[in-house]
Amino acid sequence: MCHRRLPAILVVSLLALGLVGPAQADPTPQLIEVFKRSMLSWSIDYDTLRPNRAGAACIPWDSLDEAFLDEGIFEALGYAWQVAGEPVAARAAMEGCERMRRGNQLGKTCTCELLLYNDDVRLVLPEAAE
Repeated sequence: MCHRRLPAILVVSLLALGLVGPAQADPTPQLIEVFKRSMLSWSIDYDTLRPNRAGAACIPWDSLDEAFLDEGIFEALGYAWQVAGEPVAARAAMEGCERMRRGNQLGKTCTCELLLYNDDVRLVLPEAAE
């Protein structure tokens, strides 16, 4: 699996906003919180779903800011639970996110990313623009 890096503008923005320090420019924990908050807005508690669960969200990488991380919700989500294993759960979550992204006509304002499988983080951060 390749490791991707945060876009340079996002790193600079997160540092400037004081969201993270130079040694900790990883918004993953906050993005997981936004995902769970977004699920709760649909009256779904991800943490209580049965095992073999996965969650995906359409992340607006270019417009992430402190306000979004503190209070925002994702406009497109996908999830699965109680399925045959990680590949099936991940595919179902990603397909659900993509359907919701298209249904909400979000275009390229966000990118569907797999965030979790059970309680394990699966988010791969995007590469920085060269």
